[in-house]
Amino acid sequence: SKQWYQRRVRGTMLVYTSFFAGTMLLPTVIKEEIGQQTVYYSMAVHSLSAALTCPFSMFIIKHFGAKISLVLGSMCCLFFYLSVIVPSGTALFITQSIFGFGLALVRPASLKFLVQNSSPSTMGRDTGIH
Repeated sequence: SKQWYQRRVRGTMLVYTSFFAGTMLLPTVIKEEIGQQTVYYSMAVHSLSAALTCPFSMFIIKHFGAKISLVLGSMCCLFFYLSVIVPSGTALFITQSIFGFGLALVRPASLKFLVQNSSPSTMGRDTGIH
């Protein structure tokens, strides 16, 4: 149904919003506890993890499906956000790599989900191409 589809799209957008807000706030919030340079290095680990995982993400999405891949990717993101509550340098690096893996799944899985649940007449509107 249309309501079910709209809830899923809102959930995906919530994950994207939390990613951008978390990335902006991370250096500000925990730099006193573990050092600002460590935070920036961990963000580099996140980007490296996402870059190394992206080529394989479509195989994972094809095997598990778009919905399960979205849930798995969101759980990886949630694991990272929970680890920031008690910051630690080692935990930050580990969870940033898991976070990169999760985002490498969420991005293509959300697009596949949009394509599967859009009609030809609404495809442009749903993907932002008019």
